[in-house]
Amino acid sequence: MSTVTAPTIAVSPAALYLARRSTPASRATATSALNAAARILGHADHTTLDWALDYSQAALIRAGLTAAEPGWAKVIWSATRQVTAEAHRLGLLDAQTAANIAALPAPRGSGGHRGRTPDDTEVGLLLEAAAADTTLRGRRDAAVIAIDR
Repeated sequence: MSTVTAPTIAVSPAALYLARRSTPASRATATSALNAAARILGHADHTTLDWALDYSQAALIRAGLTAAEPGWAKVIWSATRQVTAEAHRLGLLDAQTAANIAALPAPRGSGGHRGRTPDDTEVGLLLEAAAADTTLRGRRDAAVIAIDR
């Protein structure tokens, strides 16, 4: 009697990670983050990168994030680390390499300057501009400005 075995299907760690995203918006953000990480290593996008990264490749991605806005750098690094964790779970990365990548520090920093508080004259000008806009957008802008004061 012969046994039938199911064919083995190679699953990309990146594809598996993206499939776990719960919403289309989350998948889109994660895809953009993985594409950014892949571009740091000279790839066109995340589909052309073998995500069984070695430590030096992961370190290069991490080092390449210093020029990115801090919040976006953290998203890219989080996605990269989660994909390498998937690669480990799929048996594509040994435990020591996965641990070394996970130990690389996350990007630091905050979102940076968020602007400044306008003075009363500027608020008056903003309210005038909002009142001059007769669309719903103008009403919304006036309401937001009034609430903030």
